[in-house]
Amino acid sequence: MELDLRKTAADAAYIAVGAGVLGFQQAQVRRREAGDRIASLAKDAQDTIGTQASALRSTVSGHATSGVDTATATLKRFDVRDVVEPVIGDVKQRIEPVIEQIKGFSVTAPVQALPEQFNKAVEVGKARVQSFRGQTAS
Repeated sequence: MELDLRKTAADAAYIAVGAGVLGFQQAQVRRREAGDRIASLAKDAQDTIGTQASALRSTVSGHATSGVDTATATLKRFDVRDVVEPVIGDVKQRIEPVIEQIKGFSVTAPVQALPEQFNKAVEVGKARVQSFRGQTAS
């Protein structure tokens, strides 16, 4: 039997190309399987996160509601008068002597003339506004 180098080299090349094609196809199959596994893991993770987020919302909502209820109950029991009345009493004690001092002041002539000067200023202002509007002052 004769050894034909040309035919042997061609057969080796065909075998190498076939092995390469089979390897490439196997790699494609593995890539698809890996992609499917990753998609499945991502969906499971998304479902788990959604479930935990829902549970967390429920817990936070429950605690927030109970906190509001506790605050409401505390405010209903709280009487503002217990805090305000001592302050009012203290203010009254401090202001009454000042009021008595003010009552003792005598009103001088310039202070007595204030209402009359104020009325004159109002009349002048009223006349100016009416003249701007095109009306006669009455």
